[in-house]
Amino acid sequence: MMQKFLLMAFGFLTMCGVSSAQSLSEAVGTYTGELYISLGAPVDSTTEPMTGQSVDIIAGSTDSTLSLALYNFAFSGTTLGDIELSDLPATPKGDGIVFGEKDAVDLSFLNGAILATAALNTSSYIVGDSLVANLDVVWTNTGGDPVPIYVTFKGVTESEPEPEPEPTMTLADAVGSYTGDLYISLGAPVDSTTEAITGQSVDIVAGSNDSTLTLALYNFAFSGTTLGDIELADLPATPKGDGIVFGEKDAVDLSFLNGAILATAALNTSSYIMGDSLVANLDVVWTNTGGDPMPIYVTFKGVKKVKPEPEPEPTMTLADAVGAYEGNLYISLGAPVDSTTAPITGQKVDILAGSNDSTLTLALFNFAFSGTTLGNIELPDLPATPEGEGIVFGEKDAVSLSFLGGMIEATAALNTSSYIEGDSLVANLDVVWTNTGSDPMPIYVTFKGVKISDIPTGVESVTTDTATSAAPGVYNLSGVRVADKLTNRLPKGIYIVDGKKVIK
Repeated sequence: MMQKFLLMAFGFLTMCGVSSAQSLSEAVGTYTGELYISLGAPVDSTTEPMTGQSVDIIAGSTDSTLSLALYNFAFSGTTLGDIELSDLPATPKGDGIVFGEKDAVDLSFLNGAILATAALNTSSYIVGDSLVANLDVVWTNTGGDPVPIYVTFKGVTESEPEPEPEPTMTLADAVGSYTGDLYISLGAPVDSTTEAITGQSVDIVAGSNDSTLTLALYNFAFSGTTLGDIELADLPATPKGDGIVFGEKDAVDLSFLNGAILATAALNTSSYIMGDSLVANLDVVWTNTGGDPMPIYVTFKGVKKVKPEPEPEPTMTLADAVGAYEGNLYISLGAPVDSTTAPITGQKVDILAGSNDSTLTLALFNFAFSGTTLGNIELPDLPATPEGEGIVFGEKDAVSLSFLGGMIEATAALNTSSYIEGDSLVANLDVVWTNTGSDPMPIYVTFKGVKISDIPTGVESVTTDTATSAAPGVYNLSGVRVADKLTNRLPKGIYIVDGKKVIK
């Protein structure tokens, strides 16, 4: 320590004359360090230091003076009192402060039992944050010759604490639901061996004023038994840096299982919120154990549930979807439409306004199968919702259909995979042929087309004259042509003959 200050003193002396001098005001402050006291002989390397001592440097009464105060000056285990040396001549020099001569001041300790004088030796100095103060103290009423007491203080100024950064998180930012793990330990603090109970949730709610938050732990359970909720209202909460810290608040009384278990609960001040993370340490005490109260340590560690991004405002309305669409029709008997299904080109579908603001009607004209035009399929008042740049459809019960004077009975519904996007329509119809004479037969129908007009074409009349519209020949129920004419060679069953259903 002595070597350090000798080097500092040498550095100070060699820097004398440097233009950037330290001002007296910069020297003002409290210095902490070591005090060396030697009776009758100057302080040297053998003198034992007294650690943890403090000296104040105070502005003097003029611009060229400083005052020095050494508090609770003690010697040989006895505290004598304070030494204050006022208005010491002080001069900035180089990077520090040097002191000039000033007459000694009279001191009286222990109600006059010890009388002394004290002066600051001109070898004293301040360099930067370091102070070396050599005090020449003389004990005058020894009953004999005065005794010199050499006092040296070596210390550094206490740094001003760095200002707290402005908080970046508010209490309002902390409000929300947090999900994570709960740790419960009976009688001993939670540690790395405590099993986690996953999938737990805690709510942080705004308190009754701007400086509090409320914590709610729902369905608190222990040893497989759900006890109830723990709510800690109006907890003192303070934004600090990137998070929130909690202050003390008295425990609240809890009653579980209709009073079978009584307890108290408080939030430990080690709890905090940092960004989206919450660590809540609850001190729970089971009070009616029948013996000593039992501490239950509860820790929750979780993250804030992310609010889903709001759905973008739809850019398409149901009215925009109304119109005539033209495109390809795909029909598959018994199996869904796939890439091998051949398209029927030049087909038309109308989308019409429904009977209310949240529905649309779909009309497929002149629905034909296996060369036979069956009729129109109209699905009225389909639930329809604008979503993004298009329209999606909801579920609705199938409608009943009758084609060819009742020869073919069916049901039809629009699959919810159907949609309109911009000017494009994809309509997937689930059609079921019900009167096959055996099991109902699903017919998968898909229309893919684009809008050709904002005005629907209107339901067209259906041509059912078999002489002109029915495909000649004999077809089975799978739509496969099996013969030119119905003959005895064909097995018994149901056939479509020249567009009419025939039972053989």
